[in-house]
Amino acid sequence: MTHISSAERILVVAPHPDDEVISLGGWLADRIASGAEAWAVLMTDGEAFPKAVRQNRLSRWPIIRAPAFLQLGKLRRNEGRRSLDILGIPPERRFFLGYPTNMLWKLFHFPASTDPVRSKATKQRFGIAEWPVGEEKTHPFTYSAWAADIDAILSKVHPDIVLVPVPFDTNTDHQTVTRMVAQRLKASRLRPALMGYLVHIVSRHRYPRPLGYHPNAVLTVPAGFPSPTIHIPSENGMAVKERALRAHKTQLNLKDGFLLGFLRKNEIFWPLDLETLSTVPQEEIRMEGQETLESETISR
Repeated sequence: MTHISSAERILVVAPHPDDEVISLGGWLADRIASGAEAWAVLMTDGEAFPKAVRQNRLSRWPIIRAPAFLQLGKLRRNEGRRSLDILGIPPERRFFLGYPTNMLWKLFHFPASTDPVRSKATKQRFGIAEWPVGEEKTHPFTYSAWAADIDAILSKVHPDIVLVPVPFDTNTDHQTVTRMVAQRLKASRLRPALMGYLVHIVSRHRYPRPLGYHPNAVLTVPAGFPSPTIHIPSENGMAVKERALRAHKTQLNLKDGFLLGFLRKNEIFWPLDLETLSTVPQEEIRMEGQETLESETISR
């Protein structure tokens, strides 16, 4: 277990709503209970997820249109709010940026472009971000806007520890977020400790094993992965994590056992090196992901 003092600040970076609690929710709950100050930034609303649109009955048509994806995004942002409330991260210490799910790699690949990226799901080129104390900001889907947002958050929070996805997480948004945060940290004078968490290994059916609710089981990493650091959450930490995880009802309605599979006796993470992360070539970001858009289901 990583020991930190109550004076230190933690910033959890979540590519989608639910990533803030899936892997290290117990660790976060324990640290917050010990007096640490936690902040959270949710990069997208996780809206571009056709299976979740269908399973939550947001569209009855074979072709899913933009309003259904927008509705899912609103639901998932609300779930993120409830999850953070339960974890103990108040409104004045959280950011919902609303960048386009599954399109972050495109923003990252074209830093010089001033033409906003268009979401394939919602058809939007601009998003509405929610900053602390109810402030809303409209921003274009561009690299420069995203970089400016992250720079402002890092400057405001001045974190001692930052939680990001591990670079070998196979979700494209997760990989891109980690590279982007590393890049902006490198451009700043901040050098927080980096803790990498794992959510996706190719599909929701391969990790964790076994799928489903097994709170007395141990979370293991498939063969071939680096050895992680293990954290054993307290009983209260796990109870908080479970309540926060169950706030994400749209994802639980998928009934695939994925989210509940992370409620185990232990949690795992990997210490990350900023120099290594910030030098990974952009073209190495793999185009795989859990929230994959199915082209045949989307209105053109």
